[in-house]
Amino acid sequence: MKRLAWIALVLLIGGEGIARFSGIADVPLYRVDDEIGYIPAPNQSGAFLRRNDWVFNERSMGARAFAPEGKKNVLLLGDSIVYGGDAYRQREKLGPRLEETLGGGYAVWPVGAGRWSALNETTYLQRNADLPARMETLVWVLITVDFERRMQSWSPLIHPQKPPLLAGVFGLRRFILPRLGVTRDPAFPPLAPSVPIDNQFPLFDKYLSSLRASNPRLRILLVLYPSLLEGAPAQTIAGKLGALASRLGIGFFRVAKEPRWNSSYYRDVIHPSAAGNVVLANLVKEHLEHLSR
Repeated sequence: MKRLAWIALVLLIGGEGIARFSGIADVPLYRVDDEIGYIPAPNQSGAFLRRNDWVFNERSMGARAFAPEGKKNVLLLGDSIVYGGDAYRQREKLGPRLEETLGGGYAVWPVGAGRWSALNETTYLQRNADLPARMETLVWVLITVDFERRMQSWSPLIHPQKPPLLAGVFGLRRFILPRLGVTRDPAFPPLAPSVPIDNQFPLFDKYLSSLRASNPRLRILLVLYPSLLEGAPAQTIAGKLGALASRLGIGFFRVAKEPRWNSSYYRDVIHPSAAGNVVLANLVKEHLEHLSR
């Protein structure tokens, strides 16, 4: 029995060492509260699986240290489409791709988290009330389900607030067992409602109208991004966003209506691939240029 116990201990220690060396637990940490729900903790960086690097600055932006002076600053706001996640290298994410696409003189500051809703994103802007005045442009990426409800943390596996005690157990529960079908993947709760759910749209409308009134020089572009499971709610939300944009005199476009966008640019049922981020960045650039005319 003692021999078996020693063998088990050696295997456990060895497995944990391999897990830590692999970087499977090298994921962003979060701050969680009842108002914003959850947000990547500021001032952190790492590399998932020692390959997919990530960084968050002092404003929880997925970018270098916040230094907007002397630049054409773009605040890129959204959910996991902006956040990116473990599957991308930093340079492959939408924010860095958009900055590269816009070219010299521009600085793009991405802010987002997986499954954030419009109200989570609004809370971020309210907590960082100085940002709109320091930006030239706000690009707000939205999806159909963003107007359901404010999202809260649903799992410490997805929103860890401290490094896991055992990297091997964390990696097994978060990544390996769900992929084997043993447990449900905690990163992918249901994506689309079967009927239109836009209870939060009036609050979004009120905030954006106030933002527009208080920052008339801020160039604003709303982007409605589609999943592969779009249904009737997408048309409803698109109509509301289009009417809101027209009333406020701001930009709006539906990615699903762009001729260059197609299903080959998806990594899964909703997230763009690295190549998809390149196309999406170019679409945003084109609509910003049109908005400037």
